[in-house]
Amino acid sequence: MHDHLGNYKPQGLCAFSGFKVPADELVRNWDGQLVHRRFVDKRNPQDFVRGRRDDMRLNNASPESVDVFLGTNEVTADSL
Repeated sequence: MHDHLGNYKPQGLCAFSGFKVPADELVRNWDGQLVHRRFVDKRNPQDFVRGRRDDMRLNNASPESVDVFLGTNEVTADSL
């Protein structure tokens, strides 16, 4: 491609649009791709969110109760 004075201008491919554009209009995007300067996008603020460790301890922990098993022919007051 030549400019208005007839000088050759190097070209490159925009990774976003796929079109040939002048190389001096290509910029490196945040993910490392060369794109036309009008397609440069800013990173989403959610990309920088870091997780916090959650405190999994119980406030009022009590031991598990002992299991009570009935015999084969036993009946309780609740089952009547």
